[in-house]
Amino acid sequence: MAGNSRPLLEAILISNVGSEETKFRFRKGGLKNYENMQMVFAKGFGFKQINAFKGMNTDVLVNKYYHNAAKKGEPVTPHDQCCLKCLIKAHDFSQTDCFLFCISTHGFQKDGKSFVKFLDGPNTRNPKVNVNNIIDLFSDANCPTLAGKPRILIFDACRSDKKFPGNKDLSIFNLFNVYISCKCT
Repeated sequence: MAGNSRPLLEAILISNVGSEETKFRFRKGGLKNYENMQMVFAKGFGFKQINAFKGMNTDVLVNKYYHNAAKKGEPVTPHDQCCLKCLIKAHDFSQTDCFLFCISTHGFQKDGKSFVKFLDGPNTRNPKVNVNNIIDLFSDANCPTLAGKPRILIFDACRSDKKFPGNKDLSIFNLFNVYISCKCT
């Protein structure tokens, strides 16, 4: 960051809600989580969302996370729009001062590994993604223009399919409500 200019803060914000058309269990409040992400990170802290186009921010199909999850023979869109992995690899973060990745979705643990779920569709398979694979996307080796820059990764996902009694509107964003008026300087 040069002089007194504002830092360039960039983010990928995702909230999977689900619907009756997919096997992804509906997340009541999932859309509200996305609105809260935008309020806290984009409006509150000034992060510029780089995945603000349809199909890449809410109800993300697994083939929009990783286009190789699509069945063979499906048409391929331009490399920077076909999936989040390609968007991240194609994006130039050289002017970015800080990067944030935040996902709110279903998740689970199996054999000591954490997974998050994306939506499945008619042309997708295996809607789960290992959290370590997502973290690795932002490594210096895979994302060299982020080298030496702070990266914040937030995974708002259960680690079990068990239902828990109590407050049904639990969200990490309840914790951030106090900070909405904060600004990065």
